[in-house]
Amino acid sequence: MLRLHPIWARCDRSPSRKWPFQTNRGGGGGGGGGYSLVFVPIATLERSKGSKEVPPASREAMRVLVEAGMTNRFIASRIELPLSTVAAIAARVRRKGTAARRRRAVRPRFLSARDGRHLQILVYRHRTCSLDQLTAAVSRIMTHKMCSRTVRRCLHRAFLLNYAAVTKPYLTSRHVSQRLRWALNTVSWPLSR
Repeated sequence: MLRLHPIWARCDRSPSRKWPFQTNRGGGGGGGGGYSLVFVPIATLERSKGSKEVPPASREAMRVLVEAGMTNRFIASRIELPLSTVAAIAARVRRKGTAARRRRAVRPRFLSARDGRHLQILVYRHRTCSLDQLTAAVSRIMTHKMCSRTVRRCLHRAFLLNYAAVTKPYLTSRHVSQRLRWALNTVSWPLSR
C-alpha cells in the first residue's frame, strides 16, 4: 500500500519542472525557489485483515519515533495502528530500548536434542523393538523416568513411525533355479526386445 504524506519542502518551482500534487505557498517570484506543499510517498507494509501481529518494519519505525520524542498519538496516526498497541510498544521501547517482541516462555522439552539423537540411534540399532521396550531402554539410560507417549512423540518428530513390515516369503530352491534359468535364457536378448 502506498500512502502520501504532506510535508512543506523547499523545491524548485521553475516552469520546466512539474511537481505532482504541488500547492504553492507564498515565497513569490517567478522561477525562483520557495516552500511548497509536496506529497511524499511513504511505503508501509500491508497488515493482513484480522491480524494482531505488527510487522517488524513498523516496530522499528515506532522505535525510531519514540526515541525521537514523538507522542504515542502522533505515532499511532502516522503508522495507522491503534493507540493502545502503540502505547504498549512505546512503553517497551522506553523500558528495554527495543521494540522487538519478547520470546515467549514455554516449558522446556523433556528430551533434549542430544537425548532425541540417542533415542534415534537406539531405534536404528534395535529396529524390531516395541515402543515399551524402547521406553524401558531409554529410562535405564536417562536419569529420569519417561512415559511411552513422550518417546512416541519424539520419534514422530524425527519421522520415525511404527508399522508392521510386510512379510515376504523366502525363495525356495525351485524359485532360485527358475530365476537362474530365466536369466541365462535372456542374456542374449537384443536391447530392442
